[in-house]
Amino acid sequence: MEYPLNLKIPYLDHQSRWSAIFRLFLAVPAVIVFLILVLTIPLSYVLACLSIMFFDQYPRWLFAFNLSISRFKFRLFAYLLLLTNEYPSFSEMGGIQIEVDYPDKNTKLSRLLPLVKWLLIFPHFCALLLFSFMLVWLITPVAWGFIVCTERYPQTLFKFPFGMLRWILRVYVYSLMLTTDQYPSLSWES
Repeated sequence: MEYPLNLKIPYLDHQSRWSAIFRLFLAVPAVIVFLILVLTIPLSYVLACLSIMFFDQYPRWLFAFNLSISRFKFRLFAYLLLLTNEYPSFSEMGGIQIEVDYPDKNTKLSRLLPLVKWLLIFPHFCALLLFSFMLVWLITPVAWGFIVCTERYPQTLFKFPFGMLRWILRVYVYSLMLTTDQYPSLSWES
């Protein structure tokens, strides 16, 4: 069964050397917006949880809000990990595409599962913590060096951060957005 989301980050044959050099400074305004948006996650989680538990549905407006925020966050992550030159935005346009299936009436969400999903993702949390450390401190600096010297992100290295973002998105959709009860696979590849 296919997971109810899709993440596409096109591989760029050419990246901006200057954008890569100053990426951390360029991203400061977007990181500030991200930090503000992080404050909405607990409220959004509680609203989704209560709605699923008591009304057996996920409000369309809450889904649209959560999807918009998650798109921005993952565009920011891709930008910081040097996977794209495109500055993160809330617009639908752009190279990075994130689609999450809306849990409509045909998607039966468990009424009590939202209370324990955060506990069920503990194995994911441990693995993602380890792999994220590798990504941020080993792979991204190597990719940065390649981009600065050759203006190309090595395609073999590109697969790992892309897979990590896909994995993080699956865990996020399951445990914080609460839009699926399908447990995410413990893998960065699928």
